Amino acid sequence: MAKLFNNCKAALRRPKTAITVSVVAGFVLPYLYGCLCEYVRDGRVPQTLAYIGRYAVPIAFGAVVTALVYWFFALLTARPWVGNAVAGGLLCLASWVSRQKLTYRGDPLLPKDLLAAGAAANIARHMRLSVPRGTWVFLAAVLLSTLLLLPVRLPLAAFAQRRRHPRAARASLALAPLAALGLYFGAVLYNEPLMLRFGIYLSRVSYADTYYRGSFVTSFCTQTASLFPPRAPDGYGADAVAGAVALAGADGSVREQRACDVFVVLLESYFFLDNYDTATLSEPLTENFARLKAEGITGQMLSEGYGGGTANIEFSVLSGYLNRLLPAGSFPYMEYITDGFLCYPQFLKAQGYRTLAVHPYTRTYYDRNAAYPRMGFDTFVSEEGFARTDIVGEYVGEQATLDKALALYREAAADGPVFVHVVTMQNHGPNLPGKYPAARTVRAETPEADAAHNASLSSIATGLRDIDAAIGAFCDALRGQERDAVVLFFGDHQASVNGSGGYGGHDLLGDMAAYSALPAREQTLRSHVTPYLMWANFATGHEGEDAGLLPSHMLLPVMLSAYGVVRPAWFDWLYEADAQLGGLDYELYFSPEAELQAAMTPEQRQWYAAQELLQYDLMFGGRYAAAALYGTAP
Repeated sequence: MAKLFNNCKAALRRPKTAITVSVVAGFVLPYLYGCLCEYVRDGRVPQTLAYIGRYAVPIAFGAVVTALVYWFFALLTARPWVGNAVAGGLLCLASWVSRQKLTYRGDPLLPKDLLAAGAAANIARHMRLSVPRGTWVFLAAVLLSTLLLLPVRLPLAAFAQRRRHPRAARASLALAPLAALGLYFGAVLYNEPLMLRFGIYLSRVSYADTYYRGSFVTSFCTQTASLFPPRAPDGYGADAVAGAVALAGADGSVREQRACDVFVVLLESYFFLDNYDTATLSEPLTENFARLKAEGITGQMLSEGYGGGTANIEFSVLSGYLNRLLPAGSFPYMEYITDGFLCYPQFLKAQGYRTLAVHPYTRTYYDRNAAYPRMGFDTFVSEEGFARTDIVGEYVGEQATLDKALALYREAAADGPVFVHVVTMQNHGPNLPGKYPAARTVRAETPEADAAHNASLSSIATGLRDIDAAIGAFCDALRGQERDAVVLFFGDHQASVNGSGGYGGHDLLGDMAAYSALPAREQTLRSHVTPYLMWANFATGHEGEDAGLLPSHMLLPVMLSAYGVVRPAWFDWLYEADAQLGGLDYELYFSPEAELQAAMTPEQRQWYAAQELLQYDLMFGGRYAAAALYGTAP
């Protein structure tokens, strides 16, 4: 046996054999790894094989990238096993992370997620991450192939010695795969018409669908285009911006508006359990919401996330900017917030408001500590401003958070009108079984779930009950004061119910029979709506109204317009635009660009193009519209 091993080792080190084995491995293994990425995602052998048969070409496009990475490290070290270990190992890890993200948030790993690695690490402290069978199979394939390639050595030294400049020859050989990789991205992967010709679906919004049709590796690579700075829309310039502003007749004047106190309260994972229609509850979850509904304006917010995405939704609410119009997978707080960033808090600060933000979690989470001051906030209170006794479950409780916000508000009120922005935390995932003591846990059970998932659903229901109680107490506290105040409450997204597996577990929603029987579009809609409540402590004439389905960036324009509260002309422009685009709310969030354009009338296309133009101008461009829409100099 030892003699056979030595003979094989010697054979593999012969130049011709080494080159042949390396070339074969460089073709076969990258494609195998692309297939294993899909097995990690799905976890079922028959379905994965059917997928590979149907989407063989997209997998092949991604295999080219993996092969070039393999060859770079193989030629750099003259050892193919190094290229295999790096390329295969990275894909194994990336496919596992993508599986977790699909389970928890409903979308796969995106290139820009690398920017939020620190934020993800904070949340990972609370996870019980599982390693699915597909990941173990993938890891075994990488280790086995690496071991088989260990004896192989590429004859690069002999090749270089035959050249006039050996070191330059060796370097150029190693860099050749990188040059080919750059050309391949530019000529193939970023060539949208070419990708579409091969059936590879590109979308800036429906990332899960994009990855399914395009395969994991190929889709991830095509989405790397989002890492480049945003490009100006066609025709961008001062005249084009002026024409877009004129569509709604915005002139920058602050009309006769009520300068009252304003609260924006983002309620973490606040939603109704309508999708879990067979669930029974030991106590009601919405008593206060139902009571306050008769006093305010209610409806459903169309959320961009499922199980996550809070910071982006928060950004959209405070700014009126549509995340769809940003590069795919962007994290605005971490990438785009510069000094003097034009948004609602900045506008109110210019009107003489005190501006406060409260988020009882790590200050640096999604760079809020840097973003908030640039957005115009005077004060930011994070978890350091709370006591350990304020923790309920794993995070600071809803009641303690809103009590803190009220205390800060009353301190600041002596200086004039106040704007308070709150992001709560108690109902943040993973909402594992046993999150709360049994005596205060709401029992939520459905016959369609196992014990672990029912216990997880109970943890979520307990958080929802506590949110409802905090909403009621908060409004009752404002009801008796002399100062006029308006409040926007909204849930950021629905929570996934993952049982004992935490974020990496199986989501219960897919097992609900009534939900699973719905068409795909209806499933997406039902899993991406959360309640909102617009409430004032004074008579408005809008009591008991239903404002219907609203995208996140329209919540403040609708509330401030209805209650006549001070607001920038940008919000009035959006209010006019929504009258034209409102029927396309779903398409604006979840349809690919081609389908969105096909669904629009010519007038709607004009408004959509104008909104894109103005958003680019205010966020990245020359701010030609700043005077008209915010009353400030460019």
